[in-house]
Amino acid sequence: MRWGCISWFVPGTVTVVNGNINLIKYQDILEDHLWRVIAQHFSQGGRGYIFQDDSAQVDRAYKSPNNIPSLTWPAQSQDLNIIKNLWLLIKRKLQARKNNINSSRELFKEIQKIWIDITPQYVQSLYTSIPRGIM
Repeated sequence: MRWGCISWFVPGTVTVVNGNINLIKYQDILEDHLWRVIAQHFSQGGRGYIFQDDSAQVDRAYKSPNNIPSLTWPAQSQDLNIIKNLWLLIKRKLQARKNNINSSRELFKEIQKIWIDITPQYVQSLYTSIPRGIM
């Protein structure tokens, strides 16, 4: 499994998650990856962002006590969850590189290479597509 975050400004970070995500593992992921992006790109001590997730139980359990501003949105909303489109792009690019991947370590290296090449303009195009997804 992999976890990634994006913002209007940058593709953010991506990491491998071994096993299932419980609250402790999710907290570690956010502490190691999410807060760095928020601190770097959002002023006023991290204000001005809205965290969008897939509303899993661990998401809800972490957000509330940490006062994380988030959207309430319906499950299975592919058009609204723009990071799903980003993962689809990565999957397509990985298919073209499948002959170079022989282990999970090589797979993640390829994911990182693709992730680094994602431009802010591409991510911004995903954000601007949201209104079309709700009409």
